[in-house]
Amino acid sequence: MIRSTTLFCLLFILPCLGYGFPFAELEVQIQKQSDINKYLLELDKQFNNQLHNDLKSIKTLMSIIGMESDNNDIVAAIESYYAVDIAQTSELLNLHPLNIQLLHIKQKKYNLSLIKKYKAYKWTNTINEFKSLAQLIYSFLPQEQQEYYQPKFDEAITTLDSLNKNIKSTILIAHPRFNKINIKQLQKQFTGEGATIAVFDVFEESLITTQRKKHKTTTIESIKKFGDPVSMSHGNAVIDIILSIAPKSKIIPISTDTQNYNKTLRYILTRKDITIVNMSRTFLEKEGHLDSNFRDQLIALTRQAIVTKSLGNCGTDLYENLSPIRQQLGLGKVGAITCYDTKLINSFLVDPVSSKHQQHILYAINTAPFADQTALTATVPGNFPLAQLHSLAVPAEGVYTAITDNFESGSSFAAPQLAAISALLYQASTKYYPNHIKQFHLWQTTHAIKQTANSQIKPSEEFGLGLVDGDNALQKVKSGLKL
Repeated sequence: MIRSTTLFCLLFILPCLGYGFPFAELEVQIQKQSDINKYLLELDKQFNNQLHNDLKSIKTLMSIIGMESDNNDIVAAIESYYAVDIAQTSELLNLHPLNIQLLHIKQKKYNLSLIKKYKAYKWTNTINEFKSLAQLIYSFLPQEQQEYYQPKFDEAITTLDSLNKNIKSTILIAHPRFNKINIKQLQKQFTGEGATIAVFDVFEESLITTQRKKHKTTTIESIKKFGDPVSMSHGNAVIDIILSIAPKSKIIPISTDTQNYNKTLRYILTRKDITIVNMSRTFLEKEGHLDSNFRDQLIALTRQAIVTKSLGNCGTDLYENLSPIRQQLGLGKVGAITCYDTKLINSFLVDPVSSKHQQHILYAINTAPFADQTALTATVPGNFPLAQLHSLAVPAEGVYTAITDNFESGSSFAAPQLAAISALLYQASTKYYPNHIKQFHLWQTTHAIKQTANSQIKPSEEFGLGLVDGDNALQKVKSGLKL
């Protein structure tokens, strides 16, 4: 059956909605010297009809599963999605005359607004979360009710899938992805071959199998499990990010529960082939403090590998003061359950023993997609010089990963970008200085990253050493750092 909106767009020879505002089709209409106002008015009508139909379908589903539709995130996300395009139509209607040059200016502004102003990548997360919850609740309904409501349920799921696909396609056009970390030349010359990255995280085992089939040019080992870790796709997304940047780096997925953290680190220490450890998990706490055994093993690990660590998503600095951007916007603390990690990182930095072993640790600060400010939830160094000296800004808001088919956000997804850049630079160092030992290449890699970060965007209290710059780090490696 052809949906009414599809028939509408066919009748009026308009593009079917779903891939953002149809700038390309509008450009064709301008070139044809068509009646642009008529076209835009019909487009406005189409947007409003589609909004009405989609909301009706979703609200029907919410009624079926007993969920209130007032002030609901999914309704707000759908309304926001269409509101952007309706507003764009109104803006273009007020421009006389509308020409190609002006249209291109408006298109660029539209693309930027989707990411910077509306944070559209969050809409897909809202849709995915609502869909999963709706399917779960629906499965608990009596069988006769499921059979009765099945057509309406299927229609709503189709609507959600269509919205998700359409929003995702729009965002992928506008999102800068990894452009802001400046790795174009670095990726042209290097692949991460020869670097082995331990990913200390949690995983879905079936997705590891999928990733192994997709990434055939490298090795992804079987998950090394310690204790009974939870099964989540968090680590799979981390692996996707690493291999998007350094496709031939070898991956060792390592997963543990909190009771076996130290056992896990002992295992990593036995793997002398590991060059980089990505830790997008918290440090280990014991009785409210940093676990001393964990501290000692982490120190030992920094002597034989680079450690990339997520700084956190608490909206504070390492002294638990509100970050500048949250102060500016009048926001409070994030209150995430993992915010105790802020205190543990602080302890590791100031501890008389561990403070001397930070040279191979890179702490990742999450920034907005265009790297012009910290993310709203980002943990920042604050007025903490030692933290500033080892922290780097990395844009990880709305990073798309194919394995989760989602836009991931947080410092958990900033750290693997540092890990991947480290893998590329490590390979570069081994190429340019083949007669040097591993320790030299580790030092060369971390110091090149730290010395070439762009410190001009935000103060060190927010961006640490600055925005990581892969290509400049490569030039530093080539120039020959000396121990």
